[in-house]
Amino acid sequence: MEQIAGQLGQNPVHGVIYLHSIQNVRFTAVDKANIRILKAICGESFFPHVAFVTTRWDRVDRKYNDQYETVNHDLEMARRSLLQKSPRVFKFLNDGKSHERVLDYFVDRIRVEPAPPQLLFAEELRKYCFDRKPRKAVRKTEAGKQMAAESKKVSEKPSCCTIL
Repeated sequence: MEQIAGQLGQNPVHGVIYLHSIQNVRFTAVDKANIRILKAICGESFFPHVAFVTTRWDRVDRKYNDQYETVNHDLEMARRSLLQKSPRVFKFLNDGKSHERVLDYFVDRIRVEPAPPQLLFAEELRKYCFDRKPRKAVRKTEAGKQMAAESKKVSEKPSCCTIL
């Protein structure tokens, strides 16, 4: 996390893409933890610059399409319950048009708001003097606190997943 923090001071972030495979038919505790961490990193004012992209639609068996649509809807509802100002959601079909829709979204955002707000994480790093005390600054941020809390939850239960 300190490496990411070091890059934030040098390079502004104009957008974030969060990928979720539609073939994961359940919205797991790890998925929810990842979204809570994303929320702590971005901050709600940055959400218009976040895109959730559900992937692997090109691998969905057409006869089960309704079931996957239900899963996609359930994922969307779960995201909205975690994130009040829900980011834009896209279906990625692994074709040129899917790429264009996501990229066009960010181009349009830049036209509307040429300088997006800073990530909450970047603001907090400056506030807590990252340049002088990097480790301490990262731990004080909302993202650092959320990472610590989520890591503790994961380590208390047997899991095949790690939150990075």
